[in-house]
Amino acid sequence: MANHLHRFRHLLVGSGLALALGLACSSPDSGDGGSDGGSDSGKGSGGRSSSGTGAAGNSDDGDSGSGSGSTGSGSGGKLSGTGGASGDSSCGISSEGLGGRQEITPAFESCAESSNQAEVVPADVFILVDQSISMEDNRVNPADPSSPTRWEALTTAIKAFIESPRSEGLRVGLQYFGLTKNGAVLCDPEDYNSADVEIGELPGNAEALLDSLDAHFPSSSTPSVPALEGALRHAKAWALEHPDRPVVVVFATDGYPTECERNSIPELQAVAAEYAQGTPRIPTFVVGIGQVSNLKLVAQAGGTQKAFFVADCPTAVEDLTVMLERIASSPAICEYQLPELQEGEFLDKSKINLAYYPDKGVGGEALRQVSGEAACGDGWYFDDNARPTKVIACPETCRRLGGGTVDLVVGCETLTLK
Repeated sequence: MANHLHRFRHLLVGSGLALALGLACSSPDSGDGGSDGGSDSGKGSGGRSSSGTGAAGNSDDGDSGSGSGSTGSGSGGKLSGTGGASGDSSCGISSEGLGGRQEITPAFESCAESSNQAEVVPADVFILVDQSISMEDNRVNPADPSSPTRWEALTTAIKAFIESPRSEGLRVGLQYFGLTKNGAVLCDPEDYNSADVEIGELPGNAEALLDSLDAHFPSSSTPSVPALEGALRHAKAWALEHPDRPVVVVFATDGYPTECERNSIPELQAVAAEYAQGTPRIPTFVVGIGQVSNLKLVAQAGGTQKAFFVADCPTAVEDLTVMLERIASSPAICEYQLPELQEGEFLDKSKINLAYYPDKGVGGEALRQVSGEAACGDGWYFDDNARPTKVIACPETCRRLGGGTVDLVVGCETLTLK
């Protein structure tokens, strides 16, 4: 087996991160993120560092996990890692669909030279941050008055993600909600169709991102629907101008919609679905802080299948940091890199296949190639049929890639849709 075929041995983690990895302390299916007041300012100050240990817990449907903790690793903006969870069932990070796989997809058993979990093309990440009052009014460990507030936990995690060597080469931007003017909450999506810090490559964009986080402070309410719609508009415009990478929106909040004429979960779902199904596709990753688990419906509509929840518990900072490190390489992005070849190496594009393992690495399904994006129904295609650098799942296929892993299989004649 050619040595270069092993260079793309990377674990897909995702849907929000394993597309079935969930972050939580015990999170029921109902509740809210607290009440919000409003004022005219979202500015403040804060430190840039924090530390802590521990992680364990539940996914958005209440399943608990156990095992060992995990982090991402990689370089050049390509994050990868292995999933895990640690012992306490009340807090942290768990993994579904990341179990070790013992069998290759039957269609490829007799011919595969290698079958390795595919490396996702890194996404440009636009983070929409909730700066409502409840983010400051609630602590992640209610029993400990010295523990961080939800705002401190989220912003500390974003800072750690920005400053991590593993994030070098990624592109990240920020916007906040709710925004106010003359004491009134802004409800027009166009008010959020901009960036407080434009998407830019790390580490060069780090200082601007860190300064922005330090300058903001919770002081508003939760106009979630216009804010998400505006952020998605901005992300789509960015994607059209920068087609080299997929673009995702991370919607981080501790509350349900409470302001403006449109203020319901179904309206949030409709907005997320419109952009997840559009061209270019902009998926929405949901990060819920506190008891806001009904927001999982928004993640499903936004093409990422599962939301991530960090309830009020001591490991919130660590859980959020792990989540952010993984999101840029989530399989929900649906674009997978072919291995870079060294001089003299050759990869036969007529012997490339994708296999999808939907249930904890078992029950593999061979995905079939189509001639290009215009031919999409189900299946996948090369970005360039003459000189391919990546394979891209068709939208219909992409919508069902949650909860599992995708393998890049080399050596078998490519299966195609006739």
